[in-house]
Amino acid sequence: MLPWLLMAGEKPSFLIEEGSVLDEFRAQYRSKLTELSQNYIVTQTSRAITWRSHQGIKCDNQWFSAKTILSSISMSQSGQFYLFEIRGCGSKPLFVEVFEVQDGANLSLEDYIKGEVDLGLIRSYELRDSLKNRLFRLIKTNTVSSFSFLNNKFLEIYKQEMQWQYKALGYQASYNNNGFGFNVTMLFPDQRLSVNWEEDDVRIFDQDFTRIPVNSFLTSYSHAIQNSTLSFMATMIRNFMKSLPSTEFVSSGGQNSRFLDDMRLAYTRLLNNLELNLVKQLIQDIIKYLEDGLLKVTDNRPETK
Repeated sequence: MLPWLLMAGEKPSFLIEEGSVLDEFRAQYRSKLTELSQNYIVTQTSRAITWRSHQGIKCDNQWFSAKTILSSISMSQSGQFYLFEIRGCGSKPLFVEVFEVQDGANLSLEDYIKGEVDLGLIRSYELRDSLKNRLFRLIKTNTVSSFSFLNNKFLEIYKQEMQWQYKALGYQASYNNNGFGFNVTMLFPDQRLSVNWEEDDVRIFDQDFTRIPVNSFLTSYSHAIQNSTLSFMATMIRNFMKSLPSTEFVSSGGQNSRFLDDMRLAYTRLLNNLELNLVKQLIQDIIKYLEDGLLKVTDNRPETK
């Protein structure tokens, strides 16, 4: 059975959900938290976590002696709002993540560090920089999820029982913080993509209400959202993380499990002929990481004849 054909009542597996949108830029940061705890000495309470080195280390172009705090996260709460402030080397403020939860729901620092924040319990999410500029925002209701970048709405997802509609919006924005900045021009008419399903029948429509295949849907979404706005967000996160101490991720078997997981996921996508834009992006990222020295591979393959 094709991956997007359904059992009764199921929604198509290729739908882009809120967590997938956030993971386009948050995933690299969540992985970094895991690596920090593997590479450095951890001190954790219910409201704060710090990472120290057992030896002197250079970080963010500064030298820090052994046992100096290199990075930290502190959690605070105001009503239903949970704030997580991330600091880098030299206690440099990097950014703040703010989660608004539903009544009766709670967040813990431990779940945050593990990347186990349940977005089903979240009313809103914000990412703010060290100057308190709002970089990214998600507001959720039962029927609409609205995403903003630099205070500009760029994506809305409308949800009905058996129909989701994606609306991409054009905008202009600029950003500058401590010498890092850019201008964004995304001026295009509002674009809509719709997905309807009933039992095993899935119908996808473009802006002109013409039926299109899954790959055209994913390509259109990638062009309007993923390779533009979310790519800028990922770049911003990478820039923030330059002020975190360097890390390596090595499994107990001596292999990079994160790299292997990425390769297995890409292979699955190729087999299913789905999300090929994500496979392309992964390959481009790996090439760049190799060139920048962020990914190191020991190549012991036999030579081909």
